[in-house]
Amino acid sequence: MKYKVAIVLSCYNEEKNIKKIYDSLIKEIKNIKKIKEYTIYFINDASTDNTLSNITKLIKKDKRIVLLDLKKRMGKSIGLQIAFNEMEDDIDLVFMMDADLQDDPKEINRFIEKIEEGYDLVSGYKKKRLDNIEKRIASKIYNKVLNIVFHMNLHDHNCGFKCFRRNVLYNLKIYDNLHRYITILVNSMGYKVAEIAVLHHKRIYGKSKYGFSRYFIGFKDLIKIKYIINHQNKIWFFIDFLILLCILVLLFFIDKLLFSIMLIASTIINIVLFISLKRYNNFNIEHYKDLYKKL
Repeated sequence: MKYKVAIVLSCYNEEKNIKKIYDSLIKEIKNIKKIKEYTIYFINDASTDNTLSNITKLIKKDKRIVLLDLKKRMGKSIGLQIAFNEMEDDIDLVFMMDADLQDDPKEINRFIEKIEEGYDLVSGYKKKRLDNIEKRIASKIYNKVLNIVFHMNLHDHNCGFKCFRRNVLYNLKIYDNLHRYITILVNSMGYKVAEIAVLHHKRIYGKSKYGFSRYFIGFKDLIKIKYIINHQNKIWFFIDFLILLCILVLLFFIDKLLFSIMLIASTIINIVLFISLKRYNNFNIEHYKDLYKKL
């Protein structure tokens, strides 16, 4: 079987990498017999360097390139969601990659082979990760926690190199930093998820866009995602209420001050999480139509 493929590249201040990742992709795609047609989507997340002009130069030479130019910085998740929403319905497979040259297009054929085994999403796994020791340790802890909390068994949930069947993306909602939890969201919808070990290259140009704050944000989003997934089934509202009620009744008879603190804290937390759930259920990428240009 031959596939119509879309490749989505997230870009923020990657001026020196644009032409190189494009050349590398084209060279590899031409050698993959299972790809009959392709489109490359560049998402420019309001870059402040020459990323936009470099993509524009490529468009003039190759009509298979689509530029999604965000008018203000909206983050990776919204950029990806916009790209998924703009794609044609007859796309068979969708790849997402970063434009920093750390993902290797040579792996594309291996992703297709894994998809053909019956999977709906295949995520990359940086077996030999060429990052600093802080990132490597944090990644191991992060993935271990995710596997325990969500009952999965992947090495690298947050790898930016992934391949989807097109139909998976119709029900996927990502915004804020939810791109880190794509494997979990897709798995929760009943799709089959797998991973393959991929090459990982050291960044040559530019710099990483994520600082220490990503650990706090990641922990916050983990709680939010767990709540969202659990409460798609309304029975969990009742179960959570009973558990919380039992804890509060117990505390009332043990320590009234602690009871008061717990009551206030649990009320605030549940309000925040309920708002997150409501926002997730009502999320519509169409609301962002005026915030980007498609070229």
